[in-house]
Amino acid sequence: MSAKTNLKKSNEPLSCTSETSLGKEQLLEMYRFVKMTRMFDEKTVTLKRQAKLTGGVFTSLGQEATAVGTAFALGEQDIIAPLIRDIGAVFVKGILPRTIFAQYLGRANAPSRATDVQFHFADLEKGFVGPISHLGDMIPVMTGILLAARMKKENRVAVAGKNWKVGKVPDADKLDFRDVEAFDANTAYLLSIGNGESSRIYKTIDGGVTWKLQFKNTNEKAFFDALAFWDKNNGIAMSDPIDGKYVLISTDNGGQNWKPVSTDKMPNAKQGEAAFAASGTCLLTNGKSDVYLVSGGNDARVFRSNNRGLSWFVADTPIVKGTAGSGIFSIAMQDKMRGAIVGGNYEKPNEINNNLASTNDGGKSWIAGKGLNGYRSGVAFVDKKTIIAVGSSGSDISFDGGKTWKNLDKENYNSVQAKGKNAIWTVGANGLVAKFLMNKQ
Repeated sequence: MSAKTNLKKSNEPLSCTSETSLGKEQLLEMYRFVKMTRMFDEKTVTLKRQAKLTGGVFTSLGQEATAVGTAFALGEQDIIAPLIRDIGAVFVKGILPRTIFAQYLGRANAPSRATDVQFHFADLEKGFVGPISHLGDMIPVMTGILLAARMKKENRVAVAGKNWKVGKVPDADKLDFRDVEAFDANTAYLLSIGNGESSRIYKTIDGGVTWKLQFKNTNEKAFFDALAFWDKNNGIAMSDPIDGKYVLISTDNGGQNWKPVSTDKMPNAKQGEAAFAASGTCLLTNGKSDVYLVSGGNDARVFRSNNRGLSWFVADTPIVKGTAGSGIFSIAMQDKMRGAIVGGNYEKPNEINNNLASTNDGGKSWIAGKGLNGYRSGVAFVDKKTIIAVGSSGSDISFDGGKTWKNLDKENYNSVQAKGKNAIWTVGANGLVAKFLMNKQ
């Protein structure tokens, strides 16, 4: 959708639709959605006053057009995550008013089955992802959706609320984005992987409207796998080893400068040992100064630093090793002492041995675990007791800190992130995006 505004020197009111590519039928369709939104909101207010609705009512009275217009401009393949006053966008995406009323009325046939209200649910086939909470919580979700689309080489747009829109990174058609770090509605970093100049870091400070290239690798032997941040200004990125040493760069000014980090005080990588860029979680920051790097290939070890990479220690693990496709693929820390690593052999995704280990001493030692149903490329703590692991052969969950595990499904996942029990998202092959609902288990 495009529109031009005619600037006039007279006192006549400005018009944003005097010249537009929209036809009469399209304008009438938009008006229908605006009218539908107004009627829906008025009805919900009436029902709320009659004490027939559960939960709060958040109307969009007076701002219907912003939500409708935003969603109307999207294609069928695009995704939107509207906020609580953007009900018009939900209607444009094909969700019927009766579905939302079923949510409000607590009906058993509602999408959330009477466990939540309004549009706190998702219909990915229609390109609609319900809000978790405020806008900031949806940014990592929508970024993950776009990352999955980018890996599939799909041209998609994702919108969170009405103001955070992610478009195309310039001159990046051939790049493979594997890691993202988002901090707020405006600030995010992207890392692309690959040999030589294919390894790059981009940053946006306007919610994805524009992306600035901050770092382009010039070492033909380097292959950057991941980046991680302690806060929006202080971060670190890593490449596979060159001549037995991992290559590290860091920033302390929001990426304005990425400087090499000396690895003189870092143990050498072994021959054939490297990191996996499968989920962007082979590198992890924790707290104010801790950083972890996990490896695979001919060895499966955990490198750790307590001073932002100035000096390092390394620990052996029981994770399977010895082939190009085996090792540790992901690490997660619940706090300074407790953590988990997962991996296996991605060439044998159904093998269940030596794919899990945990630490209770901050990574100094790692104890083998059991219960995962195959190779896993991503792991995340939901809370102190709940852990989720995902991979190409499915996903598993533990409710007792990793002692026992339950298989959830056999889908093909790549990565998982969690922000509490109500915000657990995973992405996978063929554009797969899934939200795990704890209340259904």
